[in-house]
Amino acid sequence: MLKWIRGIRDRNCPISGTLMQENAVKFSKTLGYPDFKASAGWLDKLKKRHGLSQKSICGESADVPEEVCVCWMQKIPEVLQEFSQQNIFITDETGLFFKCLPTKTLAFKGDKCFGGKKSKQRITVLLCAIMTGEEKLKMLVIGKSKSPRYFKGIKSLEFK
Repeated sequence: MLKWIRGIRDRNCPISGTLMQENAVKFSKTLGYPDFKASAGWLDKLKKRHGLSQKSICGESADVPEEVCVCWMQKIPEVLQEFSQQNIFITDETGLFFKCLPTKTLAFKGDKCFGGKKSKQRITVLLCAIMTGEEKLKMLVIGKSKSPRYFKGIKSLEFK
């Protein structure tokens, strides 16, 4: 079981407690223990015994294996030769914090600067342009609901 955990984590894949319990039941059946139950107590004891803890995953610090990069770097020129630069679009998705105030201000020397809480309201937008940069498409707003509250009363969104 611990080799399985190490193998998964070495590839930077997350493991939940539920996944551990499901696999423990599978392993026990293959070992001839069909009545084994991987309870929450079993999971807690396993974590204590082997020094495992629940952690938050933050960032994307894991590197892509170099052989994957080399493979793609060899394929990209072949694929791009089939298209003219006017037919290749580049897109990126980003968050737009539309109610967020600037974090810096002008002030007189000696004055204290206080700020309020920062708004976390945001929309997700998709930006798209042709590879040459000659043409940029209108920003596309990606939403989760048909009529979000923050667009109440707004008939259209025009971005330039």
